[in-house]
Amino acid sequence: MPEKENSEQLHINFEKLEDLILLVKLEGKIIDQTTSNELTNAIVSELSPDRNLLILDLSEVDYLNSSGLNSLIGILTKTRTQGGEMVVFGINEKVKKLLVITKLSSVITTTETLEEAKNQFKQIKQN
Repeated sequence: MPEKENSEQLHINFEKLEDLILLVKLEGKIIDQTTSNELTNAIVSELSPDRNLLILDLSEVDYLNSSGLNSLIGILTKTRTQGGEMVVFGINEKVKKLLVITKLSSVITTTETLEEAKNQFKQIKQN
């Protein structure tokens, strides 16, 4: 799938994986409302009933603030509204702390690797 560049701060790359999974690789910063809205809209437009399991790769995200958190919440909400689920992997220590402080770590599923993220979906399908 093509790469989308939403401002000078963030690059979004989509890749379709097996079994309904959409991998979204993000690179850059999510630091303002415009970027956050563009990110949410770009990802939501790629979701469909046959592609509603979302893995976000944040390993190349340099910085995330409240706008970025807002985007993650919006994406998660829209994904779940479509009967899907979202897993985030590759987050740095600063983002981990931010998720813990805001208590979003109890709402957003995170893993260390892509394989662990895929395994989360296998567990969801079995339940």
